[in-house]
Amino acid sequence: MRKKLTTAKLLLGLPAETSDLQYASGFRAPDPVVYLQTGRKRYMVVSVLECGRAQRTTCGVHVLCIEELGLPPAKRRSLTEWVAALLKRVDVREVTVHASFPLLIAESLRRRRIKVTPVAGPLFPQRAVKSKAEIACIREVQQSAVIAMRHALRRIQSATVDSSGCLREGNKRLDAETMRHGIDKLLLDRGCVGKDTIVACGRGSADPHERGAGPLRVGEPIVIDIFPKHQEHGYWGDLTRTVVKGQPSKRLAQMYRAVKSAQRAALQTIRPRVQVRSVHKAAQDAFVSRGFHTRAGNGKPEGFIHGTGHGVGLDIHEPPSIAPIPGVLRTGNVVTVEPGLYYPDIGGVRIEDTVLVTTSGWRYLYPCEKHLKL
Repeated sequence: MRKKLTTAKLLLGLPAETSDLQYASGFRAPDPVVYLQTGRKRYMVVSVLECGRAQRTTCGVHVLCIEELGLPPAKRRSLTEWVAALLKRVDVREVTVHASFPLLIAESLRRRRIKVTPVAGPLFPQRAVKSKAEIACIREVQQSAVIAMRHALRRIQSATVDSSGCLREGNKRLDAETMRHGIDKLLLDRGCVGKDTIVACGRGSADPHERGAGPLRVGEPIVIDIFPKHQEHGYWGDLTRTVVKGQPSKRLAQMYRAVKSAQRAALQTIRPRVQVRSVHKAAQDAFVSRGFHTRAGNGKPEGFIHGTGHGVGLDIHEPPSIAPIPGVLRTGNVVTVEPGLYYPDIGGVRIEDTVLVTTSGWRYLYPCEKHLKL
């Protein structure tokens, strides 16, 4: 009698780019693999090039080279054939896949009378609670982010100001592109990749995801958001600071104090079993108490226009989110706390730290000083 397994999880893709695959298999590779988890048994099909390394570096995973599946040469390049052969070999007729699973492969499997059930949520919700090894990895990357941030802030602090209000290093203007290149180079020297690093000055910083361009100017907010990924183990870090060279306006200084207060209020709320919406509300209430309301201005939202934070791990954005949604924090969550204020006529202010939820509260993964004026 055929054994029916209804909880098998099926994944395929590039482990170096697919966080669930890396988490489940413990393997990073630039070539595609097929992974199947049924009960406590785990299987992974890899190419000939990756077979030896996969067998050496994975633990508790039955690694199969495609030759072991008995496929004819003409079918060895097809991931659909890899999947079908593996399912036949281990006698599985029903699989659960992520909502992003390739439609063509799913339809091909269904034609072979294999039930494919996509799920909208995470396949591995346990990823939200980090192990000691994972925490060490994230802390390593966060340290690199802090070192890069301090490097950037020293450059701004030591810069001179020319007659047009632009910052200069020697005889060259200090612009966002130059600063971003310096940050990313330092990260690369530490084994990390800076992806879409933000150095946004002035009114452009009112867009939270504006990368920034052009000269850095005196008296204007400079938002620096560094979120590197480690090249070896694949974990991320995340850190944002907002600074001003010279004297900030009264309104900008008020914004900064409000953001710092909102972050402090949110951090004071963080502990196991607390509702994520409660953490977000603490930040919102801190803004309102200082007169900063969120509203649509000239057709565009302004004020505190995003969530308070998000999980960090093998993805830069992963559960749990700290926002007005259902959910609770748990010991071992690693989350950002990053309230901000954004006004098109002034710019933006955001302060972000990545913290670990502990048994009694929280702690920084790697602390970094916070000052507005440089």
